[in-house]
Amino acid sequence: MEKETSKAQNTESEIVKLKKTVELNEEIIFFTNKNGIISYINPAFTKTYGFEKDEVVGKETPKIIQSGLVDPNYYTEVWKTLLNKREIKNEIVTKAKDGREIEIEETADLLIDEKGEATGFLTIQRNITELKNSGEELRKLENLAAIGRMYALLSHEIKNPLASIKNYLDILFEADELSEKIKKPLVLVRDEVKHLNKLMKDVLEYSRPIDLISVEIDLNTLIEKVREPLFPILQQKHIKLINKIHEIKIRGDYINLQSVFKNLTENSIDALPIGGEIEIWAVVEKETYSIFVKDDGHGIINKEKIFEPFFSTKANGTGLGLSIVKKILEVHNGDIKLVSSEPGETIFKVIFPINFVYGKNSNN
Repeated sequence: MEKETSKAQNTESEIVKLKKTVELNEEIIFFTNKNGIISYINPAFTKTYGFEKDEVVGKETPKIIQSGLVDPNYYTEVWKTLLNKREIKNEIVTKAKDGREIEIEETADLLIDEKGEATGFLTIQRNITELKNSGEELRKLENLAAIGRMYALLSHEIKNPLASIKNYLDILFEADELSEKIKKPLVLVRDEVKHLNKLMKDVLEYSRPIDLISVEIDLNTLIEKVREPLFPILQQKHIKLINKIHEIKIRGDYINLQSVFKNLTENSIDALPIGGEIEIWAVVEKETYSIFVKDDGHGIINKEKIFEPFFSTKANGTGLGLSIVKKILEVHNGDIKLVSSEPGETIFKVIFPINFVYGKNSNN
């Protein structure tokens, strides 16, 4: 009898230790029954997701953990797989209660009772968001360093010879006796020189640090200034640039923001057939302006790569235009997103803070 009492006490002590370990664990731990109803969460669950115990226990796992980012059938498939494999390891993206996106590494194990029947599931999750973000930042820094080295090489080995080639081409084109037979290949050479010069310019703009001068800018006037140098090509392709922005003033660096909308407008022009339209408008939100640039061109393929340096869908593109746009906006505490893109409609959304103040000549 004493042995049984001692054994029971030891079992109870082990359970207490186990419970304490689970409660103090930094990893997210929760139990569900075989129907996916949550029966237990540890404090790390609340800390990570923001849901209190009474908001979660007794609720379906997909409705809590899914938060709109995981396929509704995901957990159903997990449970089916567990019945065969007993354990699953995976990475998913979910949302916290406040809307923050969280990247999760999770392991799910099948719980078996004394009769050998599956009664539910134990899921252990690790928040890897910061780890992923730090890896992404490191990758960006490595890319910038590589671009910086590339630009130093390009400047030394290519820039000066290009300038000489351009000067000699200009002299040749001024010659009256130049035949059409000679002019045709020279035009091709001149176009290639222009392309290389643009590449050099874009690499310099992307690799250099951005020093902002914050001033008040009338957005309508800025868009009209962007239109002026593009007017010949707009007229040639019979493209309408419709500026619907009125009475919106932002603070930021005029030259850099002009570059943002010039790049976006040029991209739209390249995507448009003869007679297309570009439309620019803005929506005032709580703390930001959302500025939309829309065209009715051919759309974009490989949408997930468009902001990566040197990725281009254009035959003669440098692949740096949208990367430069994103970099400039991020320094302004803003961002750019591709809202939609399909044949006949491509929309970019520029997100800009209403109360941005930075750098020299900034006045509150």
